[in-house]
Amino acid sequence: MTIMLALNKSSYDCLIDAFHQVEKIVDDPDILSEFKEALDSNAFRRRHIQTEAIYGQGETIAYEILSRPNNGKKSFSIGHLSQLSHDLDIAKEFDALTCSNALEVSQELSVVKPITLNLSVDSVLSENFWTFMAPKLEPFKPKNMIFEILEHNVDRTADITHLEAMKDQGYRFALDDYSIGQDHENRLHVFGDLVDFIKIDGPLVRAGLGDDNTEFMQEQFNEAVQRLKNDYPHCALVAERVYNREEAHYLFDMGLTGVQGWGLKPEDFTVEVEAHPDETLTI
Repeated sequence: MTIMLALNKSSYDCLIDAFHQVEKIVDDPDILSEFKEALDSNAFRRRHIQTEAIYGQGETIAYEILSRPNNGKKSFSIGHLSQLSHDLDIAKEFDALTCSNALEVSQELSVVKPITLNLSVDSVLSENFWTFMAPKLEPFKPKNMIFEILEHNVDRTADITHLEAMKDQGYRFALDDYSIGQDHENRLHVFGDLVDFIKIDGPLVRAGLGDDNTEFMQEQFNEAVQRLKNDYPHCALVAERVYNREEAHYLFDMGLTGVQGWGLKPEDFTVEVEAHPDETLTI
């Protein structure tokens, strides 16, 4: 599909135009219904975001800025909408809007830096996307920006020269939701030498912590961590879906650098923070 990002249009209008183009070629209205509802009810116009801290030992590594589309009556799953945008081939326009909103809010409310933003594989590989985002990133120091590459499959021959140039400028990258499977291996093959962080997906982390309610086994987590430490020693490993201080310190003892989870509190890590990590912000 033709990329609808244009420097003379707002990110919201770009997404609207892209969605209207998709409506003309997708036969099944059920596939479009939730996305259409979110757009029609102005859920994306409300710059509703949530921040979640990534903790290290004695420090806060970064704050992940998570978009939470909301029309005043209903919240929409950002994960589901993100996957829909990828399936509909409008991920670049979707990411441009959600990231633009997050950047505006974080700047207006002085959210603590550095911050991380989630991007689809389609977006990070698109030079058109980065051209559109360049003016919006200008107020931020590159060292304060970390771009998380979401769990979509990628062609192993993908060209990431433009991302390497961004890294030379000081921008940082993370591999989000790393787990077990060929899609994850493909992402690791393409982006492994680029990224500064590898975030291990929650279900795999829970298995590593002895939780039986997951499809994985503890040995798989241990093997994955050891392999990542051996093959990508330049990467900081971050565990997702960590519930408490005891779990966090168990993972730190294994050699992981960071942990993330809604139940974690700043005081658990003896670190002074300037903003509450679970704060929901709406403008």
